Amino acid sequence: MGDALCFNMTLNYIVDPRLTLYVRGENITNNQTSDTYILGVPGAAVYGGIRAGLP
Repeated sequence: MGDALCFNMTLNYIVDPRLTLYVRGENITNNQTSDTYILGVPGAAVYGGIRAGLP
């Protein structure tokens, strides 16, 4: 197996102390190199959301 680069990133934007918006990217480079011979590798994925706290 050769070397591989898997790049993940998370960005957070704090709207106020109780509200945060976020975006997370996994396997942004869409690297398809598996760590094992048996398991497959998921492709690139992007997630987003809101984190809210109670007052």
